[in-house]
Amino acid sequence: MASFAEVWSLLRDVRSLRFDARSDAGTGWTGVGHGTVVVSEPADGVIVFEESGEGIFVGPTDRLT
Repeated sequence: MASFAEVWSLLRDVRSLRFDARSDAGTGWTGVGHGTVVVSEPADGVIVFEESGEGIFVGPTDRLT
């Protein structure tokens, strides 16, 4: 099992994201997306991820809120 320090170090290195989403509900939605991540540490013990990118979602509302 990784130590807290090892996980924290890996989180600092995050630069991108990709996801595939699927709802198991009969009225749910599906989607895919990708983007970039900017990581900052504004204070000791605090890590912030600023994400931006694109996603395509298909479902009853065709959007997430």
